[in-house]
Amino acid sequence: MATTGMFRLKLRHFCNRLWVAWQSGGFRMAVTVGRHDLLTTSRNRLKPRIRRVFRAVYVSYYRLLFGRPIVGRLSALVHALERRQRREDIPESKEVWDFQYRNKRWDYLANDEEVSRYSVIRGYIQHFNRQGSILDIGCGEGILQERLRAFGYTRYVGLDISEAAIQRAHIKEDAKTVFISGDAESHIPDESFDIMIFNEVLYYFHNPLDSFARYMSLLRERGVVIVSLEDTIRSAAIRQRIKTTYPAVVETKITNTRKNFSWFCTVFAPSQNTRMTR
Repeated sequence: MATTGMFRLKLRHFCNRLWVAWQSGGFRMAVTVGRHDLLTTSRNRLKPRIRRVFRAVYVSYYRLLFGRPIVGRLSALVHALERRQRREDIPESKEVWDFQYRNKRWDYLANDEEVSRYSVIRGYIQHFNRQGSILDIGCGEGILQERLRAFGYTRYVGLDISEAAIQRAHIKEDAKTVFISGDAESHIPDESFDIMIFNEVLYYFHNPLDSFARYMSLLRERGVVIVSLEDTIRSAAIRQRIKTTYPAVVETKITNTRKNFSWFCTVFAPSQNTRMTR
């Protein structure tokens, strides 16, 4: 009965709109208003179904097909849907990153909420190579470097696509520390490193798996790679695909119970000589 009453109310409202349109603009105006109302109603009814279909395609793609070359067109479709849904764990242009850093979009990364994640990364660095050389890929303004400086390193190189972020980081440079502006997916450093860090950056790459593999050639013997990613469907697929090729020494899940989100911090050791632990 309630459904019938609501339908009658909506029908009466629709007829009233048609009558007002007819009086003010004649038959053509009434048709325009009626068509607009019908299309709006149809879209509103379809939106939940479209969201469910997108969710099913999205989850299936990342759990079953991500990283496989045979799904190129499907990948393009999923990426287009991701952008339309305004997901935050997808690639953006250099201009977008510069705009966000100039407008302090990422200043929150220095807040207390992020301390646990940085602490786990720093702990792994201290455990595996206390005084090694470090490449921080996607370093932003150098927040991680600030937390590493007191514990020492032989060399630190921070790389980020945003010139605005690197400009703010230059003040932190010294004889052992340098910040470079460049696209991590195409930039090729001219030196090797003991530790490479992908700190909340891999899901912003167009080809995260290829980029990860390319950087392996820069890793020194017994070196390790530390990957930190917020727990999303896309990031889970990236981590699992990397694990099929490179051994994961250890992985820690960090959870912010107040805001109800988590990160995974994983250490990869491509060298067979690296000591494996459980």
